[in-house]
Amino acid sequence: MNLKKQFRKNSVLCLSALMLLLSVAAFSTMKAHAADGWPEFAVEVNLGAEIIDSMKETDYHGAIEGVGGNSLYYWKVYEFSMEEDGLLDIYLESDDASYLGTAAEYDGFAIFDGEEPDNLVWRSCKRNYRMQKKYSSAQEMYCGSAKVLLKEGDYYFAIRQHKASGGLYYLTLSYEKPIVNVTSVTLNRKKTTIKDDGKRTLKATVLPSNATNPAIEWSSSEPSVATVSTRGVVQGVAPGTTTITATSEDGEISAECEVTVTCNHKYRTTITPASAKKSGRKQVKCSKCRDKTITKIYAAEDITLSKTSYARNGKRRKPSVIVRDSRGKKLKAGRNYTVTYPKGTENVGKYTVVIKFKGNYTGTVKKSFTVVPKATSIKQIKPKKRGFTLTWRKQKVQSTGYEIAYSTDSNFSDVSTTKVLVDKNTKVSGRVSKLEKGKIYYVKMRVYTNTVVNGKTKALYSDWSDIKAVVTM
Repeated sequence: MNLKKQFRKNSVLCLSALMLLLSVAAFSTMKAHAADGWPEFAVEVNLGAEIIDSMKETDYHGAIEGVGGNSLYYWKVYEFSMEEDGLLDIYLESDDASYLGTAAEYDGFAIFDGEEPDNLVWRSCKRNYRMQKKYSSAQEMYCGSAKVLLKEGDYYFAIRQHKASGGLYYLTLSYEKPIVNVTSVTLNRKKTTIKDDGKRTLKATVLPSNATNPAIEWSSSEPSVATVSTRGVVQGVAPGTTTITATSEDGEISAECEVTVTCNHKYRTTITPASAKKSGRKQVKCSKCRDKTITKIYAAEDITLSKTSYARNGKRRKPSVIVRDSRGKKLKAGRNYTVTYPKGTENVGKYTVVIKFKGNYTGTVKKSFTVVPKATSIKQIKPKKRGFTLTWRKQKVQSTGYEIAYSTDSNFSDVSTTKVLVDKNTKVSGRVSKLEKGKIYYVKMRVYTNTVVNGKTKALYSDWSDIKAVVTM
């Protein structure tokens, strides 16, 4: 073939028809047999090599097959081998249309078993035409092609055409690896969850393992939620749900994975602190998805001291502070508030404790307690004419004097009670007169100390002594 014809041959686009034939039974309606002289006259060819040849009467190598009369069938025979199972790709072109004609029932092409030449493997003819003829007006050529699935072994390829005019034809028999289609695609996950800034790799398993084209195409039903790369890497974009689909490139076999994307929250906390009178709140809000929670901070409305009055004993006094919110929950010192105690609380006086709130709370609250003089006791009480005398234990440390109370009522009601001040802390005895004769009187006493509170002098009193009773004479 000259270069021009070679170029013309390679430029022709032919329609290939795929024929898969695995047994002679598929052609049981066709009658065909090989001539005894085939092995002797067959031309051995290598697959892939182009054959340039023509048909003439002397190429006939067998009996007329299934047709009466004097019609003569020309048989051109080639011997070839399949090194392994695969497709035999048959391509023939010529400017002579007769090679691809279909006038007679047995015109066309046939393949016979190399070991048993009478065994027909495949044929193309008028009634079962496989070689589709096309004509290119630009190239002025006829061409035809077919693909036949053959097993490893030796074969004969025969061209039979009783009206061949003897023109040249160009034939190529070549091997083509059979296409193995994908039958299934599975993913390593059916469902998965990732963050909106996270990644997850999906792995696709393609069967069969020897598929001709195992490539996978990936897609996301909602790219605004998550995208997927050509390697199955899923990238979260925004909270939501999407379906990732892996589809075989050679067809429509696919598998799916449902992907839920959640927000990788970036929370910011805003505190509106509570006080002793007003509740506050704590807001935690995501700057990305606006998810938020609001928690009430209950007012620290119940603030008490463990004691509000102490008797002086020469030691520093520090009442503990108890703070509860409006629900009754106890707050924690150090975390929710700090306490500052005044100096000198070992002395008689009035003192202020400062509670300063912190953290989820704000404000300052002051609570007071007193340290009073040490109490005294009545040592002896004696009746006198219309009165009584009494002695007591001296208490002169940080004291100003004493207060004596007597009453005809053991409960010391206001209307029946009289109080007498003894303004010297060194005195240890006293007398009360001008009382009713033969009357029972109840007597008690306490120590007092004059001290300055908020710029004013104020008396602080000890606890009362035990009550003594006396009957006047």
